Amino acid sequence: MSPKLIYIFTILLFINLKVFGKQSKIPVGVLSGPEDSSTATLLRLYNHETQSNSSSFTIEFIKEKVDWMDSYNVGMAVCRLLSRGIFALVGPSSTESYPTLASYTNKFQVPFISPSFPKILPSDAALFGVSVQPETSLAVLDIIRFYKWTSIVYLYDREDGPERLQNLLDLTSGITDLEVKEFKRIASVQETNNFLRQIELAERESIKHVILDVTPTLAKSVIVNLVNDVTIEKRNFHFLLVHPTVDEFWTELRGVNITGFRLVNTDDEVFNKFLERWKRPELGNEQITVEAVLIYDGLYVLHSAISSLLADQPDIFQENFHRGKVYFNGTAGIDCFQDPSVVFEHGPVIAQYVKEIHLTNALTKNIEFDANGHRRGYTLDIMETVPTGHTQVGTWSDDHGLQIVRTPLLSKVAHVQATEKVIVISSILEKPYLMLKEPESENPVFEGYCKDLADLLAKKLNFKYKLQLVKDGNYGSTIENSSNWNGMIGELIRKEVDMVIAPLTVTSKRAQVVHFTKSFMTVGIAMLAKKTVPKAHMSPLFFLQPFSYDVWICLCLAYLGMSILLFISSHFTVPSEKSTSETNKSKPCFTFSTSLWVTLASLFFRNTGIYAKSVSTRIVHSIWWFFTFILVVVYIASISTYLLAQQLGTGVITGSNTMYMQTIHDILHDTVTEGYPKAGIIKSGSTFSFFKNSKLPLIEKMHEYFLKNPDFLTNTIYEGIARVRQEEGGYVFLTESSTLEYISHHKPCDTMLIPGELDRKPFAVALPLESPLK
Repeated sequence: MSPKLIYIFTILLFINLKVFGKQSKIPVGVLSGPEDSSTATLLRLYNHETQSNSSSFTIEFIKEKVDWMDSYNVGMAVCRLLSRGIFALVGPSSTESYPTLASYTNKFQVPFISPSFPKILPSDAALFGVSVQPETSLAVLDIIRFYKWTSIVYLYDREDGPERLQNLLDLTSGITDLEVKEFKRIASVQETNNFLRQIELAERESIKHVILDVTPTLAKSVIVNLVNDVTIEKRNFHFLLVHPTVDEFWTELRGVNITGFRLVNTDDEVFNKFLERWKRPELGNEQITVEAVLIYDGLYVLHSAISSLLADQPDIFQENFHRGKVYFNGTAGIDCFQDPSVVFEHGPVIAQYVKEIHLTNALTKNIEFDANGHRRGYTLDIMETVPTGHTQVGTWSDDHGLQIVRTPLLSKVAHVQATEKVIVISSILEKPYLMLKEPESENPVFEGYCKDLADLLAKKLNFKYKLQLVKDGNYGSTIENSSNWNGMIGELIRKEVDMVIAPLTVTSKRAQVVHFTKSFMTVGIAMLAKKTVPKAHMSPLFFLQPFSYDVWICLCLAYLGMSILLFISSHFTVPSEKSTSETNKSKPCFTFSTSLWVTLASLFFRNTGIYAKSVSTRIVHSIWWFFTFILVVVYIASISTYLLAQQLGTGVITGSNTMYMQTIHDILHDTVTEGYPKAGIIKSGSTFSFFKNSKLPLIEKMHEYFLKNPDFLTNTIYEGIARVRQEEGGYVFLTESSTLEYISHHKPCDTMLIPGELDRKPFAVALPLESPLK
């Protein structure tokens, strides 16, 4: 061969290789759900990146949307992709769709890249497939052993849930005794919420350990719904998430105990660059999900495997591309219904390169696969919720197992016990919560509910404590024109004390700066008033007291109107009403005077001997009898209450009168409109915050009243109680109901609680945000 021909042949070969390297596109099939928009965003991002890189080829994504619950629909979608000559299939798989996907890829020898595989038998496995998501069963087992759980509630959302639970129980066999109290497949957030509420009602005092083997999206919705449900005590639940998550999952998750696995770290440089590209405006505004991260890594694995294959065998795909079409064994694409069937001749080789890949710079860090296509050599971050958000407490790897790098807050009690530190507890003198047993003693000895609670906690958690009174005598509120706090809350923030056990109300503002435990009591805002002195002599017209003058006038008019109606009704009937007496047979039965008498007698349930004959008159008379029956019952109840109040002296002075058995709202209305009786509260604290922040019209007016009358406010509860006793019914005091109830039932028994409450809030033990005692 002449040198010229050799030169021309070399040029043509070089051009052919360049044409394949830069212009040929390797088709890859992508399956997604009907509402999956993140996959499209992901593919656009990946195409943009590979085109900008100096890769020897590009990937052409051929997309098909499928209904995962319809196996026939999934199968037809795969056949359409195969007919276009795809080199690999990428997409999620569910318990319902996996058998179909595995069957088609096994038959036609097409590599299959999936974010995760369901729990299946080895005989049903995808021979040419890999699962990018790490298996977490052993990690879940190590977490259960670390927390020393003896019972669990298992919730799942896929058909393979029972198999996964059985696998977990098999792993625990011989290692730890684990009782499954409940296991249930869930499909909706509301169904899960109702189920958890039933569990909480059945065992209110126990901690429920709930394993959520559901998608991260459903898990977050369930937990957020639980946090917003005021009927469920969130602190009685500890959730363990089976599926790995990303950092975005943990936002807005507070107020409930959660442990989970993080697959990617936002501090990682590779992932941060990916996030920057993901959030570009031209790619849309999709939220990053675990599935999107796993698919991206799956595409990276496939791209790297094909690159390695081409590096070893540059011309392996040369015979597969002709005139814009892809040929397998001389046939364009693959026809699922052709007999004998055509297979992808390079499928096993690509699958082998995929399984032998070793990447260290993927989004999910190190990626390796075993012979069955499952991840190995991976590391998961152990995450846990804290009052300020979430934090990493350790790692788990399939090589080294569980490694705790920071003692979890949910298991720090043992750490506190080991330090033998004396816990400083702050409280405040308030009956019956805390009282001085020996007031004159130099070394104060306390007694009361809070003292007993402190003893119980010390015994249960095995620590020593010192009980001291708050220095400034305040419960805790922000100082005016400052972000600093006073009282017991301020002492916690400044870490002057380790715990507060007191009648301290839980408020949203306080909960932002300190941590509250489960409430030990729920109270409302009540009103304390002075009992009036019983009158020595009652008015001769005392029987008119149950009703106001307006009511009495209306009753008189009703009596007169009914008498007239009876008279008219009896005279317009045909034949007219006649007397039933034998001596006065022609005399009308209902004259006007007779009507007045019959109507009046009904009020006293007396028989007059005069009876109506016509239906209309009987109906009118029956209506009046029914009305008088209700009237008499109400009157008897009211006069009894009045006489009892007169005897005991339980009235509140409003204006110039003494009103009996008013509610708290009635008295506040009189205070706002008439300015009497005077009302007061403590200058700072939860009660003042309630009046300040409430949007109810009456409460807003009361807040304005307090601002205009600062002299009515007190520094302490006992100052307000003393003023109630001094002003003889002209002053009422509002604060927590439990304290006022205790005062009103103890000597000198000269005060009383007004019926009704304004608000109900819990009392709880308070701790610093980072306290190991939580």
